[in-house]
Amino acid sequence: MERAIPSAFAGNAGEFFVLAELTRRGWTAALTARNNRAYDILAKRDDEFAAIRVKTKTSAFTLFQWNAKPNGEVFLEMTQEGDFCVLVDIPEEANESPDYYIVPTPVIDKWLKGDFHAWVTTPGVRGQARDAENKRRLFYVDDDATKLGHGYQQKLAPYKGAWEMLAKRQHAFDQLALLAQQAGLSVDSLVALADSGMNGRQLIEHLVGLHKGVNKTLKP
Repeated sequence: MERAIPSAFAGNAGEFFVLAELTRRGWTAALTARNNRAYDILAKRDDEFAAIRVKTKTSAFTLFQWNAKPNGEVFLEMTQEGDFCVLVDIPEEANESPDYYIVPTPVIDKWLKGDFHAWVTTPGVRGQARDAENKRRLFYVDDDATKLGHGYQQKLAPYKGAWEMLAKRQHAFDQLALLAQQAGLSVDSLVALADSGMNGRQLIEHLVGLHKGVNKTLKP
């Protein structure tokens, strides 16, 4: 029987796992000072740079959780480029490897804010008002998209093992191209979809659907 990993140990392990993965991909990476409130790891490869926030859970739990700051923001000093969250899911079995989700921080921020807004504006089970001062922000890595804050197994799928996301100045089309590749589409097909009149959100949702084998009927 494997011994459960204490939460503090899991957090430390997650950071070292990410350091190892970066190093084996040619990045020079280092942990930031422990009192750094924004980032956990800074990484450089040639002229590429990434500031990384690591969030770790073990397979004994299904959720990733953050705490908002007094001003309601979750991520301090967030930038639109070169700022990433690496979510680490450590298996309970010591001989198994973690799963990694490499997600631009603004994407995580949008998810958390959207879910919290929906939660706080929806009455509780007894009709009571929700606490707008609640600082917990979380989502569940499961496939039950019918519940608020759930269904993130599908949302995270395109980002699983996507270390390519760390490339410098990777603009929106680069990220869409990665999603298209994981969904089995060529770049030409991606361009055709973009020309079909889909907005950015519809295009991303379609690519995620293709990746999960859900939406196979829409043709470029």
